[in-house]
Amino acid sequence: MKSECETQKLPDGMMYMACIADISRILRHPLHRHEFAEVFWVLDAEGTQWLNGSKQTLLPGMVTMIRPWRDCHRLECSGNKAYRIFNLAFSVKILREMGERYFPGNPDFWGGNDDNPAPVILSENVIQELSGIMLQLRHGPRNDRLLLDSFLTRLLTVVREYQIDPARNFPDWLRSAWRNIRKPEHFYRGNSRFVKLTGRTQEHTARELKRHAGMTISELINQVRLEHAAMELAASSRSISEIAFGCGYKSLSYFYTVFTRKYHVSPKIYRQNSIKI
Repeated sequence: MKSECETQKLPDGMMYMACIADISRILRHPLHRHEFAEVFWVLDAEGTQWLNGSKQTLLPGMVTMIRPWRDCHRLECSGNKAYRIFNLAFSVKILREMGERYFPGNPDFWGGNDDNPAPVILSENVIQELSGIMLQLRHGPRNDRLLLDSFLTRLLTVVREYQIDPARNFPDWLRSAWRNIRKPEHFYRGNSRFVKLTGRTQEHTARELKRHAGMTISELINQVRLEHAAMELAASSRSISEIAFGCGYKSLSYFYTVFTRKYHVSPKIYRQNSIKI
């Protein structure tokens, strides 16, 4: 993939632009970043996104919030099957006003602060509701700020609910396993323990976890382990090696690698910064 990333702007005089786009192999989308904020979701089939150098699978119901200037991305097909997205681009001025009004002191409310914006998977009912407002934005009066604010406040509300409890729309069996795997006696044992907690086959568990959470079993286990390790580093006096092995990592060097990738500092520096706070 080429490293060039062109910059896109909203047309002059436009507060926002809503559209339904067809992504196919015929029309190749360039790698680009924006001078505006963007949100989109897939309507039907799976798709692929290159985002800040990483390849992601886009699933129906998965919402992606693209941060202005920071994120460089492009959309592609998975195989030969085309797919459609709902897409809304809006000005940085509006994004800033929403942050000052509803998220004071939280500059990362749009897409978070990780290298890549965390995907959010919303229920079918919520996607239908948001899609309905999006259609009004697309076909209604130009620069309808009231309707735009209605969409953004609803979107940010459901995203916050998802962030508080990502499993709220999971099937009962998957939600139970999702919560129980956060106990050290479970996540220490890795992927097989999560599958056992679900009471389903590994294939069914992996498929449903991907559909509802947008991640693999290994990605979930690693996320849970790292979150627990970060808490231990900040709150306990246990050595780094004890924490790493206690979380289920067999290699201390690998633990350092994945921890630093997630938190952008080594476990040692993370602990030192926590003590300062």
